[in-house]
Amino acid sequence: MRTHRDSAKLQDSVGRTYEVSIEIITPDAAARYLAEAAGNGNRTIKTRHMQDKLAADLANGLWEVNGETVSFDYNGVLREGHHRMQAVCVADTPMETFVVRGIRPEVTRTIDTGVSRTARDVFSMEDEANAATMASAAKAYLAWRDTGFVATKAIPVYSPSAQDELRRSPQGEDLRVAVRKVKAWFATQKGQPRLKVWWGLYAVIYLAFTEATDSDTADAFFELVSSPYGHSQGDPELALRGKLTTLQAEKQPVTDFTLAYMFVTAWNARRLGEKRVLTKLPSVDLRELPAIRGLSR
Repeated sequence: MRTHRDSAKLQDSVGRTYEVSIEIITPDAAARYLAEAAGNGNRTIKTRHMQDKLAADLANGLWEVNGETVSFDYNGVLREGHHRMQAVCVADTPMETFVVRGIRPEVTRTIDTGVSRTARDVFSMEDEANAATMASAAKAYLAWRDTGFVATKAIPVYSPSAQDELRRSPQGEDLRVAVRKVKAWFATQKGQPRLKVWWGLYAVIYLAFTEATDSDTADAFFELVSSPYGHSQGDPELALRGKLTTLQAEKQPVTDFTLAYMFVTAWNARRLGEKRVLTKLPSVDLRELPAIRGLSR
């Protein structure tokens, strides 16, 4: 049951109608809203936040109407306020709050109230199987696109909306394919030791190599890096794998720039037909990656 304290119907500038009200939402109603919203592209509940903060405030009588809304789309599906509804259920205590009904389902990704919406949330709302990796890859891709992995801490910070724009672009689909491939290669590593994988960064490096040549050539390179088998002495991929294994064993911190540098130098050596026994780290004064063979930036 929901109890209206007050309500009004409002129209926006393009004629869409919304019902705005102050309601007391009971635990039974909250449970029903959550059940109806399940599987409708909503982000994962952050249980710790919900239980420790919202539910505790409700149970202790500390919750007040604060202007944030619980929002439903024009189909009646809960679109914003999942943590608050979960808190109502956990605390078994009604909540008085503003409610808006009638929003379009597709605007959910633009909402940024309550618990801050992250890039991972943006991808998970679209039922992306690799949401966390895609969010990481999106950040890495945007940084590579705009800075070329320069050796600086001044890497741009990208909002979830910028990453959502990438997700919906053709480059976003290319990135999605790259993530799946990297996951397939490194998640099924054979032999020991198993390499730690920076999934998102590796996906972007793979895309850069694909642009330099083609997907088959980039596939062959990454397949060799991901496996301890199938190498010949002096293969750049074997040298790269050895360096990654050493850094992992020694627990040395590695920056995105350093990883990208090692991959690019090994790739370039393969393209030039050079043999490599060791993969070197970049010098401290190096600020830009070597040009990727075949790729004009």
